[in-house]
Amino acid sequence: MQGYYINPKEISGTVKKFTNPNEDYSGKIILLEETSPIITLISKQIKGILCKVGGKTSHIAIISRELGIPCVVGIGNNIYKINDGDIIKIHKDGRIEIVESNTKRNNKNNKN
Repeated sequence: MQGYYINPKEISGTVKKFTNPNEDYSGKIILLEETSPIITLISKQIKGILCKVGGKTSHIAIISRELGIPCVVGIGNNIYKINDGDIIKIHKDGRIEIVESNTKRNNKNNKN
């Protein structure tokens, strides 16, 4: 999976789908279907952003550049391959790697 990487630096972390600005997103890489100006309210909490839509000059790309937040935009339908709680690594070239799937981790825990 790959998109346009804004503020490219290699990061790893846990994914959390953005649903409500009042939730705790501390240290998470948030997953967005579309751009939301609300992101500026939680920007100090988050580690990174993945967004289904957008390009290098999109609103979310500009915000992430200004705030210094690593961000991959334009990942398209690949967004549906990433789930809440997945641990991912974003490489400097914008590749997104699922290091550990939350689904597999939950299945393994349920067997014990």
